[in-house]
Amino acid sequence: MKWVRGFSLMELMAALSIVAILSVLSISSLRYFWRPAQAEIFISQLIRAIHLTRSEAILRREKVILCGSSDQQNCSDHWQDGYIVKTAERVVYHFKNTSGKGILHWRSFPAHRPRLEFLSTGWPHAQNGTFWFCPADTAAPAWAVVVNKGGRTRIVKPDRQGNVRDGKGKLFVC
Repeated sequence: MKWVRGFSLMELMAALSIVAILSVLSISSLRYFWRPAQAEIFISQLIRAIHLTRSEAILRREKVILCGSSDQQNCSDHWQDGYIVKTAERVVYHFKNTSGKGILHWRSFPAHRPRLEFLSTGWPHAQNGTFWFCPADTAAPAWAVVVNKGGRTRIVKPDRQGNVRDGKGKLFVC
């Protein structure tokens, strides 16, 4: 009698079922690694834009603005589409929002300044403020970036309860 080496249909179906189950489990767990990595990319891009604005103001010896922009050419109050670094004459650099699922907010002190301005000295134009990001699928902010009066930045991550608070302990809301 001649023996044929190979797998039966039942053995192949069992192996494929195991592979399918493991794939589903691994893909769903990757979501927990992907979201923090995506947030880190967005945070570093925003901080890079702030530092670039400050550096350009010092190098050019003129006021340079970081502002939200929907069309990558003109300033607007909408930070979620992207933001631009610009002088009085032209756009120096533009940044696209790497995380399209959410809203980036900006709050300045004094209030109601829709943009961050750096003077030729590298100091902000009499302002400091905070950026915070609200993902579309949660009710709480994911993180915040605080810009102090010296133009320096710091990152604020959620506390153990999942809340992002400002320096006075007040919650950021979406």
